This record gives sequence, structure tokens and C-alpha cells, in this order.
Amino acid sequence: MVTSGALAAQDGPRLRISTDSSVYRMGELIPLELSFTADPSHRVTVNTATYDRSGRMGHEKFLIEPSDGTSDPIAVYFRSGWGFMGGGLFNLAPLSHSPYVMRLNLNEWVRFDKPGKYRVTVTTDRVSAIQNLKSNTLELEIVEPGDAWQQAELKQILADFDTSPAPNLIGLSSAERITAISKLRYLGSAEAARELARHLPGDENQVDWACMLGLIGSPNKQAGYDEMKKLLADPDFPVSDIFLTAMSILPLNPVDSPETLRQQREANWKEARSELMAEISTKRGKAVAPSVNTLLESGNESDSQEEREKLVPLLIEHFDDLAIRGQRQWLEDRWPKVRSAKWLPTLRSIAAEYSDYPVPYAPNEDPAYDYFRLAGDGLTRWYELDPEGARPAVLAEIIRPKPRFSANTLGMLPDKVLPDEERAIADHFIAEDAEKSFAVEGNLASLLNRYADGAVLAEVLPKIRRKVGPFWACDPENEALAYVERVDPEAAKPLLERVTPACQSFPRRRDLP
Repeated sequence: MVTSGALAAQDGPRLRISTDSSVYRMGELIPLELSFTADPSHRVTVNTATYDRSGRMGHEKFLIEPSDGTSDPIAVYFRSGWGFMGGGLFNLAPLSHSPYVMRLNLNEWVRFDKPGKYRVTVTTDRVSAIQNLKSNTLELEIVEPGDAWQQAELKQILADFDTSPAPNLIGLSSAERITAISKLRYLGSAEAARELARHLPGDENQVDWACMLGLIGSPNKQAGYDEMKKLLADPDFPVSDIFLTAMSILPLNPVDSPETLRQQREANWKEARSELMAEISTKRGKAVAPSVNTLLESGNESDSQEEREKLVPLLIEHFDDLAIRGQRQWLEDRWPKVRSAKWLPTLRSIAAEYSDYPVPYAPNEDPAYDYFRLAGDGLTRWYELDPEGARPAVLAEIIRPKPRFSANTLGMLPDKVLPDEERAIADHFIAEDAEKSFAVEGNLASLLNRYADGAVLAEVLPKIRRKVGPFWACDPENEALAYVERVDPEAAKPLLERVTPACQSFPRRRDLP
């Protein structure tokens, strides 16, 4: 077993500054590198996690000497917390003589409030089976920032942020954009705090967190708080849930007990939400939907019926201004909170909108996935509120040559068999089309299983016999075999022996009316 002392004495970890200078202004980004090496024979690994859902990583602890003139910028955030999720994606990398390097910003753990010379040491528990592994000591000199430098730095930060690439389709921001917002987070001037408030609309996760924690840790957080009060009442500013969270923390007194901080934070949050509710009728344009979304999302059973009756029509009216994933959330998990016949025109419009995506799409990454999910949600909720009115639309989807949905969505009709539609389903199922994706073929097979009987077996069986095996995807294979099992068990027996091994664990649908 490798001891902490043995590993540290030999080769790691090593702490170094990522730039050529050891002199920094207060509020200037201080990039560090923490490198790990070990003799491969020790067989130790390092945890490579770089983020935590609670706000920052807990693997490192920084010792600053002298401690006078320094503070933990976001201690009040953790001390006032209602509980934290923790966790995040990570991997374990084996250590060797080649350094494994972690890049950190010292500012995330330490704010320098006085100029002077400081010594920095870090302990880490990232290395397997070794706790509190201690690094070497760095020496830093911290100097006054000066107004001219702060103003020039802020101007450059905002220019870099505005010209950096926008987030990609799965919500990841560019490295340049994150670097710019990190610099803004730590700058510390009053105008930087106001800019952090202005950049907190709630539409970019990494940026939102950086802005909120930057406001909490700012030595000029009062300027940021005053700006947030103005923005809350600004008709054109969209107010997000994380915006209200920041407003609930900024007025807290860090010296209070955790229990007092938690109680005051909750009271502050309720007050900020009430202020937003009072201003909601003045919001306009693109600011309405996100602000209404925040109020409804944060509501609970004790909210007045009068409040919900005011908010739900506003949400419906400005629904198109929400991102597609935000729309999906209201038509899926949050639907019971807003369910109303007033949705019908909007649901009909969502369900009727159609675009053809001929190529396979990637769940959670491709716009087609969210688009199809939203259209399916619209159709499902339409049928829930108005079964007779939605039935023709459901039937039209069922007989599409390339249906967007499977029987998971389109199986809501009470009919055991659709005699007039099963022929179209069978024709589309057996049609050869190079652009028919596995997803579409799976949808057709599921509809065949859900709504067809033995009348079309002779037509579809040749294709099923030809396709069953290692070159057919699991969804169409299992759905097609479930159909054959249901209408002709004897015909299914030889086919079941050829099921793709990887698909054998997939349950075949038997939950039919």
C-alpha cells in the first residue's frame, strides 16, 4: 500500500502558476496547474472531475498564509444552503511518470481583499486511497487593481464574451466564452457586479452559475444587488429562477449562523418572488415567457388560484418564446400544474407542425429529437383534453409513410384494431426506402403491433423473416416479432430462434387493449 508520505516525498502533487508572473492585481484571474505523477508500480489513480453540481469542487482545500486579508468568496452560499446535490461526471486516470494536470482558478476558493505577499498551499484527496495529499508552496504578490485597469479589463471581457461562439445544441459553451465570464466573475468592481446581474437571464447553465457565484463573491455585491432590483422591474428583462436565488443570497450577513442564514435566505427568496409577481403584468416581448416560467415553476400548492389563473394564460400566450426543451417540460412533468382547456389552440398548433427529418437523429443532442418530442407531447395533451377532436390528427399520424412517433405516443386510441388504417401501416412497413431510419422502422413496427391483426400478416411476414437477425435494430425487430407472436404464435417460433442476442433482453410489447 502506498502511503501519503511516500507518494508526496517522491513526486506529487505539484502546484504552479499557469502564467509567467507571480504578481497579480486583486480581482485578476489567477490560473493554477495541479499536476500529479507517481511511479506506475504504485498503481494509484486520480479523480479527474472538473465540476460539481453544488457549485464547485470539494477535492481541494487551499491554505493561504497569512490568512488576514483573504476570504472564501462563496462561503455564504454553502452555509445558507438548503441541501446540495453534489456529484458530477468524473473518471479515474492511472498515474505515471508523465504528469496528469488539473487546471484551476485560485479565485474560486480565495478572494484577496488586501494587497500583500501570500503563500499558497493546496491539499487534495483526488489520489486513490490517499487523503490530504499536500502540494508544494507558491508565493504570490497581490497589488491594488486601480480603476483604469478594472475599466480596461471589463471592456475587454465584455468584448471577448460577445464575440465568443454561442453554446452548441446540447448546451455546452465555448472555452473562450467561459474564460471571459470567469474573468468577469472574479473582477470585483462595482460595474463588474452590475454586468454579472445583467448577464443572468437563465439561458446558459455554465454562464448562469458563474454570474450567480460571482455576484455572491463580489466585494461590491451591493452594487450587483441594487442592479438586480432594477432588472426585476425592467419590462424587457427576463427573470430566471437562478436570478431569484442570487437575490435571496446577496443580502445575507456571512457571520450569521447557518440556521439563521437558511431562514433569511428563504424569506428573501419569497420576497423576491412576490416582487416579480407584482411586476409580471409589466413584462413585455421576450421577457414574458421566462419570467412567467419562473413564477409557475417555483409555485406550490399553497399558491392562490387567482395567481395561477393569471399566469397560465400568459404562459400559453407566450409559449413560443420558450426554448423547445422548456416547452417540453410544461407538457410533460409539469403538466398537472397548468392543465387547462385554454391550451387547446396551442396544442393543436404544436401537433400540426411538421418537418421531415429523413436521417436518424441522436436523442438529447439533435434538434429533431426535441422537435419530435414536443410535437408528440402536443398531440398527447390535445387528445387528453379533447379525444374526439384529436382523433383525426392521431389517425393521420398513424398512416404517415414515416411516422414521427411510436405506439408509445400513438397508442392512446381505445380501438383494439384499426381496420381502415392497418393496411396503410403494413404498406409503409414493407416499403423499401433508403432514407427510412431505424427509428421510423421501429415506429411502424410498433404501430403494426398495436393496431393490426392477422389480416395483414401475409403481407408483412416476408419482410420480417428476411430482416430478423443481427442486422436489424432492436426496436423494429422486437415490435415486429411481438406482432407475429400475437396473431400467429406458430409462425413466430422459428423467428424467435433468430433474435439478435443483444436484443433478447428487450421486452416485447404485450400491453395491448
